Parts: sequence; C-alpha cells; structure tokens
Amino acid sequence: MSEDGPGDIGVKGHCGPYQTFMFREAKKQLWNSISENSLEVTLTGWPYTANVWSPLGFGLTVRFTIREDVLKVELSPHNNEAYEASIIDSYYPRGFLFPEKSRGDLVLPYGQGCLLDKDSKLELNMVLPGYVGVAFVMPWWGQLCNDGAALIALANTPDDLGFRIHSDGGRKGASVNPYWQASLGGFKYKRVMNYKFFEKSSVMGLAKAYRRHAEEQGQAITLREKAAERPTVDSLIGGPHMHMWFMSTFSLFNHQSRVNYMRFSEGLRRYRKLCSLAGIGKKGLAHIDGWGRDGYDYNHPEVLPPDMRLGSWDGLRKLRDGIRKLGHTFLLHDNYVDYYKHTDAYKNDEGVMNMDGIKHESTEWLGGPQEWLCSTKAQKYMRKTFDGLAEKNCDVDGFYLDCWSIGHLRECYDPKHPATRTVTRKAWTEALALCHNRNYIVGSESGNDWAIPVMDYCHTVQPDVIPHILNGKVSSFGKAIPLYNMVWHDCLVCPGWINQDPKAQAVVKDGLVVPQLRDMRLWALLWGAPPALRTRSMDWGTFTEKQSEEDAAFIASLKPIWEFNGAVGYEPIVEWEMLSADSTSQKTVFGNGAEAEVDFDSGRYKLRNGKKKIEGSFDAKARAKK
Repeated sequence: MSEDGPGDIGVKGHCGPYQTFMFREAKKQLWNSISENSLEVTLTGWPYTANVWSPLGFGLTVRFTIREDVLKVELSPHNNEAYEASIIDSYYPRGFLFPEKSRGDLVLPYGQGCLLDKDSKLELNMVLPGYVGVAFVMPWWGQLCNDGAALIALANTPDDLGFRIHSDGGRKGASVNPYWQASLGGFKYKRVMNYKFFEKSSVMGLAKAYRRHAEEQGQAITLREKAAERPTVDSLIGGPHMHMWFMSTFSLFNHQSRVNYMRFSEGLRRYRKLCSLAGIGKKGLAHIDGWGRDGYDYNHPEVLPPDMRLGSWDGLRKLRDGIRKLGHTFLLHDNYVDYYKHTDAYKNDEGVMNMDGIKHESTEWLGGPQEWLCSTKAQKYMRKTFDGLAEKNCDVDGFYLDCWSIGHLRECYDPKHPATRTVTRKAWTEALALCHNRNYIVGSESGNDWAIPVMDYCHTVQPDVIPHILNGKVSSFGKAIPLYNMVWHDCLVCPGWINQDPKAQAVVKDGLVVPQLRDMRLWALLWGAPPALRTRSMDWGTFTEKQSEEDAAFIASLKPIWEFNGAVGYEPIVEWEMLSADSTSQKTVFGNGAEAEVDFDSGRYKLRNGKKKIEGSFDAKARAKK
C-alpha cells in the first residue's frame, strides 16, 4: 500500500491545531480476533501535545474481514466523548499499489469516466468530495492491470466519502484512497469500504460489479419501471430535448435597464417553425428557461408568477398547450438551491451556515447576492410553486430542478435547521420523489447517482472533464470513456448536450469551464443518448429567416442520434470496447444487441439495430473550423 501523503487520522483539539497521525503512532494498539476471517484493532493514545494532560485516549477501532475475494475495512469511533478534542477525518485505508512490474489503469468515475495510466507522468495529489457532477459522480473506483487482474473499491457509507487521487510521475504508480470527511465537524459513525479482487476482469466487468453493489443498496430503479408508473417518462426517449430561454435581467450586473426577453407567444411560434423545418415528429421535450418573475436565475426559491412581460399566466398556459399539441412534453426549469437575498423568502433566514458560523454567499448568477438554501427547507417552496401553477390551470408535465445532482451534498450548521450530508441526501431525495408523486417527469443538472431512484433524466454527465488544477497543463485527464452510462444507461436518460457552436464552453460555477474536447454528437451515439440543444432562435433576441433555417438544419442533422436513442433508450450497455489505444475509437453494445461504433478523429460512426445498419459521418474537421 502507498505510504505517502496525509496521516491516517486527523485530530483537532478544542484549544489546539489540526494535526494528522499515522496509525502506527498510536501508543496503545489493542488487537482482538473476532473470528477466523475477522480481526480488529483499537488505536488510542495519540501524542497530541495540545492536550497537555496526557496522550489522547480516544481513537478508532479498525476491523478487517475477509470473505472469499472481498476485504471489508470498517473504521468506528472509539471513546470519542471523553476528551476535549475531536477526531475529524481519516485517509485510511491508503491506496493499493499496482503490482510492481505490471501495466494498467485507474478506472475513475470522474465526470462521464476515464482511465488514468498507473504510470502517468502527472504529478498530482488531489482530494475531491464525492458526488460532484464534474468530479466523482459515483462512489467507487477500480484498478485494472493489463493482464486482467483487478480490484474495485465499493463504499457502504458514501455520503461523507471523498477521494484522494495520487500520481507520482510514474515512480511507484498512481493510486486512489478514500478520504472520510467529517460529519458536522467530527468522525461520528462507522465508515465502511469493501475491496473486491478479481483474477480476470475488464472495465465493463468493474462497471457491472458496481451496478450489482448499487442494486443491493436499492438504487437501481430502471426507466422501464419508472415509465410503467408514469408513462410520460417515455417522452424522454426517441426525440430531441429542446431548450428555450425566455428572459434575462441584468440589472444587478451594472446594466440597470437591460432586460432581454421574448414573449411566450413568440417562443411558441419559433418552436413550431423549427419543429416543422427540422422534421421533428411526435417525440420531443421542451425545456423552458427564464419563465418566472424577472426571468432566469433571479428570484429563487419563489419565482411565481410567470413574468408579466412574457405573457403571465395566460401566455404560459398557451405555450404549454401549443407544445403539447405537437405531442411534446413541457417542462419548467426551477431551482431550490440558490437563495437570493432580495427575495421575500430570504427574511426566513434559511440559508446554509458553514462551520465557521458564516452564511457564505455568491454573486455568480443574474439574481446577484445569494446564499444556498438549506436542504431541509426546499420542499416547502417546491410545494408552493407546484400548487400555485395548478391553481392557475398552468400545471406542467415535469420539472428540471437545477443544481441538486451536480453539487456536493451540503452540510448546514445553523442550529435552527442543521443538516448532515446524509440529511441533505434524504431531503433532496424526498423532494425529487415529490415530483414522482405528482406524476411529473423530473431531472436535474448532472448524474450524482444517489438520485438514480428518484430522477428520470439529467442535463448531461460531461465527458473529457479536466480538473481545474490541471487546466493549461494537460490536453486531457486520462482517456475518456462512457463509464457512467455503462452503469446507469437503463435507469437514467443522460442526454448529450450538443452546442450549435462547437467552440462554446460550458461555464459551470465560479469560472470553471468545461471545453468540448471531442464531438458530443459521437459521444451521444456511443452511449445511446438523445441530443439536448438550444439553437440561436430558441433564445431571446432577433434572428433572420436564414438563421432560422440554419438552426433547423442543425437540429435535423441530429436525427440519427435521437432515432438511435429511440432504439436503445431503455437498454443497458452490456459491452464496451476501446478499439484504438488512444481511445479515439470506441464501441458499445446494448441489451437488445444494438451497436454503436464511433471514431472521434474521423467523425465517422457505424450503428446497427437488428438487421438495420447505418454508417455516417459528422465532419469533425469542418465543424472545428467554424
């Protein structure tokens, strides 16, 4: 195992510094044999000098259990209440090293997924929280040798789990180990990690191993099961996901009088025209942005009524009815994370308090200064919105609830409404389930997989993500692969977000940008996704007839993507293959036998669905020059 990096246990005295210790530094080590395959040790007597009276007598009990090919490691707090200090966190177990002369990869659910060469020349010591959409979206990792020998690390207690990725430039090899975060300031409950070893496995084999583990945890509710209860789930599959942006108010960004918008009636006219010109059939999803009072990201968590300048209640109702007449599903974008300071709701003082006693704020979005709404308070505002729409005969087919499945599980230290990460997961899960109970489709921003049982789709899970600390230093972070969809394709619709301008970069938060390194149209085919898009004329602003025709031609060019999604949208990915060593050519096979093969260099693709075979090309070079 790796011996580098932080200590195994972190301690903070009530009047002393944070300090880390190795387990071997414990002055008392009491070993106990539990059974023939289970052994534990209680570690106490830490030489923490700020406790001037004596070594600290609290600690951890670490239990090791081996059953067949699985090593279970359990870390439990011991005697925590007895001293004026606290166990804060732990980096144990340390990372397993690959066999010395082997070649292989770390298998990382980082973004959509990647393979990081164990002998990578990267010098990297990076700690990431679990469940962040542009980092780890699933709480596991794998190590795979070229000869097929492998291990997978599976957490039973993922809510406070983080990950330390260490790469030493190829000397001893890259590794991953858990970082067990504090829960409201301390190490308060047992943490469990399982290491399963394989003589022979593969990337697909590891993905299936995690899926089996997730099924045991009750997470794997399939799209077929969701659609059986709510038939409108079927509208997520086999058609484009089209986003329309109605209003943006810039008054808080030194543009006092700037308000850009198009009325609901104009939006409906444009939507109908694009559908007609692009040949879109009866399957489609209309995602409506910027519909509430003052438009996009402005008055959360209370956005009603629909803005008067857009057409108010009657205009929204007619927009909904017009889109439904096309056979398409009508969803509203909403948000119960941003908590804007100028709103009436802010008087309730329900923002997240950090451990320093401060309610931190951001000014990232159009509504200006905001805090983050405590997870325990979200549902009451959701119910108010849902009921308000229904009372005005403006009920909709579903909601896209921003942020929840891309952001980390937030703690709240406010004594009036405290929340651990586990409490937050439960609160957000129940809020998403409320949508199911009201027969809504519901989606959120990314694919953090705690939400799989209660979420039908997401905005996307981005491939080719590069950690911000490596921006400008590397052209890619490992080899990007569709790992997320290899696990969850039959349980969650994960669209490919396709920019009309291929040079466009997605700004996620605090300046983080996610560039499009490889053609998202090919990624969408590879993992069997519907295309998600917003063209120029689906936004506020003026446009020419020529631009409208160009927009329609762009949408029509994506038809092979949504048609293939219609064939495989309910199916699991059962096989995956990297056809070229540099990962530019990859292949997937779905549960019904359909296949997708893509080449990111040439832009070519091959699809097979039963006896039907399709070969085509997205001109990657021409698109890159635009």
